[in-house]
Amino acid sequence: EPERRAARVLDVAPGTPEENWLRRAESAAEGFGSLSDSLDPGPLADRVADMAPVVQETLVTLRRLAGRASATGKALSRVDLDAVSTERRRLERELRSASAEVRGDLEQALTAVQAQADVHARLSGARDKLLAQLQSGALGLDSLVARGAELTAATTDVTVDTGAVRELSDQLEGIRQGVLETEEATRKSLG
Repeated sequence: EPERRAARVLDVAPGTPEENWLRRAESAAEGFGSLSDSLDPGPLADRVADMAPVVQETLVTLRRLAGRASATGKALSRVDLDAVSTERRRLERELRSASAEVRGDLEQALTAVQAQADVHARLSGARDKLLAQLQSGALGLDSLVARGAELTAATTDVTVDTGAVRELSDQLEGIRQGVLETEEATRKSLG
């Protein structure tokens, strides 16, 4: 089986929504680590400690998604949709009255302009999906920390609610799967 290459982590543009969601996720991951460190040794501490690597893996994936969102935003800024729309309307008008000898060239130009509009639509859709998943991942990690804190406050090691701890693990796995699926989907949609 071929070895899978590590995904490159792109820079996250400062002051962007993706940076804000990434900071929120990083804060939640720190909160989870702090929660784990504060537990007395025992079954609950063991289960929470088992989740820590998955939290970190999820955070690494969120960093990649945030970088991809920034790169996508930068690419989007290179396609002036207003100018593309204006150009398309102009070409469509010219085509209506074009002679046969220039019609082919105008149609080719219109195809090129449409390709730019299509690129913009794909980039916009990918960025929206990335931002939605960053938000979902960050808020999911926040929720996981809150639920973990609630669980530690409500139980003693003697009365560890294994169902509630399993629920936390399941919630974390759902978050992890969601960010991985988004990463794969955007990688495919953007080529």
